Amino acid sequence: VMFIGGTNFFLHYGFYRKGISVYWENEEFRFFMGVIIIATLLVTLSLMGFYQGPLESLKYALFQVVSAITCTGYSTTDYNNWPYFSQFILILLMFIGGSAGSTAGAIKCVRILLIGKVIKKEMQNLLHPHVVTVVKLNGKTVAPETLKSVMSFTLIYIFIAAVSIVLLTSQGVNITASIASVASSIGNVGFGLGLPGANYSTMTDFSKWVLIFDMIVGRLEIYTLLILFLPSFWRG
Repeated sequence: VMFIGGTNFFLHYGFYRKGISVYWENEEFRFFMGVIIIATLLVTLSLMGFYQGPLESLKYALFQVVSAITCTGYSTTDYNNWPYFSQFILILLMFIGGSAGSTAGAIKCVRILLIGKVIKKEMQNLLHPHVVTVVKLNGKTVAPETLKSVMSFTLIYIFIAAVSIVLLTSQGVNITASIASVASSIGNVGFGLGLPGANYSTMTDFSKWVLIFDMIVGRLEIYTLLILFLPSFWRG
């Protein structure tokens, strides 16, 4: 159910109309699946010896990985006792998030995918400066305006996260808990990695206000809230 919620709902409608092939034909879905598979394998390997047998390690790894990337926030084990490598994977997944058009928050897989395509395009231009290359998604050319919007959104997202992390560390929160708390809040996940009791009750009031802002700005996809700070918005 978490996986379904983290998948683009337009694909679910396409499945109803055309069949299951619409999923695999979508580049973002393949990327989403790939991230889950790779992250689950890495976390499972990291947890070998932590639980009784590889199947139990796989079970706990898969549930927590899907919960993190879909921004669901459910847990079936105390991930604060996991190896740091596994915790780091969960933090990365909270920043990536699920598919566009899903219930998930965070940056979204399609933006990460497009940024990767832009980087590939720039590298190709360095090797072949006279060759005209374009960025395509699902066989269609992506407009430069769309790529600009994706890049600016991601940069603002990372900037807000970085400032929030600095503010939390200034309140005495350790760096791991600061990064995890900001990733969880701005992505609307709910994980309490690195925190006593896996919740935010021990933080200062200032830290809680920072995370409240992160939760709001993350749920409103950043621009909706930040536009309120533009003087031109109030002048109509």
